Amino acid sequence: MKWLKRIAVGLGLFVLVAALAAGVFYWRMRSEPDFMEGAPVVQPSDAKRIVEELARETRPEPPRRSADGEGRRPRPSVPYRLALNERQVTALVVSGASGHLGGEIGDLTVRIRERDLVAAGRLRTTALAGSVVSLAAKPGVGARGRLCLALGRPMVGGQEIPEELIRELGGQGAVPRRICVSARGAGLPGPLRSIRVAGGSVIVEGTR
Repeated sequence: MKWLKRIAVGLGLFVLVAALAAGVFYWRMRSEPDFMEGAPVVQPSDAKRIVEELARETRPEPPRRSADGEGRRPRPSVPYRLALNERQVTALVVSGASGHLGGEIGDLTVRIRERDLVAAGRLRTTALAGSVVSLAAKPGVGARGRLCLALGRPMVGGQEIPEELIRELGGQGAVPRRICVSARGAGLPGPLRSIRVAGGSVIVEGTR
């Protein structure tokens, strides 16, 4: 019967290792990422005000009436430049995400790192409620001046989310590696010419 004892010991060790791995996995998902310390918190009402202020700052002048009085001259495209801080970028994200997250993620924030951004929020409706879910993104310019984001792997706490879990939670499979939206759809004044992360700001240049 020694073989039964060996099987029992082997199964016991397997269960122990699996339990330890599950515990570590859960602990990592519940851990608080370092970048959340001091992260800006922008309520929807404040986000709306900040976005409106940015719109006023970059609002183009109305077209001028021609010298001969025959109608108005078409307004030429004019360049704009914005240096967005973390609070302003967070406001744009909060404003754009309003009504699209179904109450499943709250306390949205954006941190500006050396070369990219990380958007984060807190889960509200799962067994991991209160845990931080985050996604790194590197901004760039796409066709027709669109804003494109190269996306990293989604994380919960300090743990990368397996794609199987994303599907289990209702996702449609793998998270896309790149997404593009129109500049105006992202809350910016007009098509982009360049966008970069530098000196703790997101530097945006384009035409309106």
